[in-house]
Amino acid sequence: MKKVFALVVTVLSLVTTSCKKGDDLDPKTQSPAPKEVVGKWSFGRSSAGSYWDNGNDYIGHANEQSMSFEFKKNGTYECYTINNVTAYSCRTEVFSFEKGHVKFNEEEGTLTVTPTEGNFKSKDNCVSSHNFKRNMTAAELKEHKKVYYYTLTESRGEPAILISTIPNATEYDGLLMTPGSW
Repeated sequence: MKKVFALVVTVLSLVTTSCKKGDDLDPKTQSPAPKEVVGKWSFGRSSAGSYWDNGNDYIGHANEQSMSFEFKKNGTYECYTINNVTAYSCRTEVFSFEKGHVKFNEEEGTLTVTPTEGNFKSKDNCVSSHNFKRNMTAAELKEHKKVYYYTLTESRGEPAILISTIPNATEYDGLLMTPGSW
């Protein structure tokens, strides 16, 4: 009886230590990230035009956009997107966040993001009915599954990654992302 009990304990300990949730990659949607891609990457752009109110207080650029990815070596990612628009004294800010699985195909130079959760947030200082924060629906998560082309490159002597929805893109066709530090 002691031998059977010892065998059961051994098997259970092996099962619980080797099958921890989150340790396994889903081969359909995940692959380990290439070491050169692991980390935080950011792109940002703002318009040259700016708005000031009548009291000479700065309101903001006419528009601003940014997108940031964090690729983790375990085949997961997070993505933050911000779009801001200012017109006269009104400012609308739209944020999205998603996280999920990422699968890299180094031969084709593609990465496929499959979000498993995410949310949207909108702030408008002129139209309060436009203010909200909500989770993405299942349909929106499915809609946000995307295939991007990526190229490892440099920008001003620093590592960079060019991400685009078209192959053989230039920085004018895609987003030239540099290491981020948020």
